[in-house]
Amino acid sequence: MAILHVRFWTVNDNWLTRRKKSYVEVFDLLWAVKIWKRKMIPKLPKSVTELVTEEGCKVYLVGTAHVSKKSIRDVKQTIQQLQPDSVILELCNSRVSLLHWDEQKLMEAMETVNLQLLLRKIKEVGVKVGLLEFLFIMGVNFVVEELGMFPGGEMRAAFKEAKKVPFCKLHLADRPIFITFKRIVAGLSLQEIAKLGFGFMSLFFIITKNRWDSQQNSTGTQKKLLKKEFVEKLKQRDVLEELKKSISKHLPSFYHTLITERDIYLTHMLRQAAKPIERPQTSISESTVFVPSVIVGVVGMCHVSGIEKNWNNELNIQEIMSVPAPSFLSKTLGVVIRAAWFGLMCYGIYQLGTWVHHFMPSCSIFH
Repeated sequence: MAILHVRFWTVNDNWLTRRKKSYVEVFDLLWAVKIWKRKMIPKLPKSVTELVTEEGCKVYLVGTAHVSKKSIRDVKQTIQQLQPDSVILELCNSRVSLLHWDEQKLMEAMETVNLQLLLRKIKEVGVKVGLLEFLFIMGVNFVVEELGMFPGGEMRAAFKEAKKVPFCKLHLADRPIFITFKRIVAGLSLQEIAKLGFGFMSLFFIITKNRWDSQQNSTGTQKKLLKKEFVEKLKQRDVLEELKKSISKHLPSFYHTLITERDIYLTHMLRQAAKPIERPQTSISESTVFVPSVIVGVVGMCHVSGIEKNWNNELNIQEIMSVPAPSFLSKTLGVVIRAAWFGLMCYGIYQLGTWVHHFMPSCSIFH
């Protein structure tokens, strides 16, 4: 489990030696204030779901939309009121940089979606995973362009708020993204590949047409294809469940790997974090006392119902952490993509040669 310890106090060694008693008193005071704040009746947002373990530890899930300012406010409010012992984020190690960069830096570092990016991704991680990463980046760029904010703002807000809470730890609880991508690629059927390809190509042409229309428009304004109201509506459980049913019906393997398996992994990580914790000792002679922990989990709203469903179930984590060998279909797809790419390059070279052949005789420098 990846853990980032959140520091709340810095003490000089010499000062600590001279003021040992005062240092212990500070610990006791911080703990008392934390518990006092927690015992006040919290006014939690509607997006919060409470779960309890057998040991009495409480987990408060904040269901979010990754591009919602309201979700950012919900996360801040929940952490401030509950003063948790741990904050759990739907992130993995490879995405931890999202916590340390501000939104402006993330916007500036956005990769431009073009042919060079696609080629670089294919070279770095292979044809199939490279294509999937390229499509993922294209989707992020679309969201940023439409809503004017970078996804994951609620995660950055949770990180900042956790640093303000005494004795609070931060856990990264999502399955490594490279495992998710590889399992998606290995499990896709030919029909799902066709549907996904058609869907992303349609999105690409819609975005391109929208940009072209905005350039032709005298005002230069671009029509918004994605509205903030629609994002907030997706946080409603009934609307979200209908959408999930539709995706699982048309893209069963894709949905299972991207959503269902990660529901299981997130549940496992939340249960691992939700253990009784040792109360900070106010003196050396004091015996160790364990108390039920309070956890705040920040996850996408689409995972909340799955975590609730799996909360008391036996979970097989090893099964969803393995990377299956490429199927015959997956290997065939890789060969087809490479062959198509090679054919496209050959055609381009041929067309260039034809153009040069026709152009050279008419150019004055050759006479």
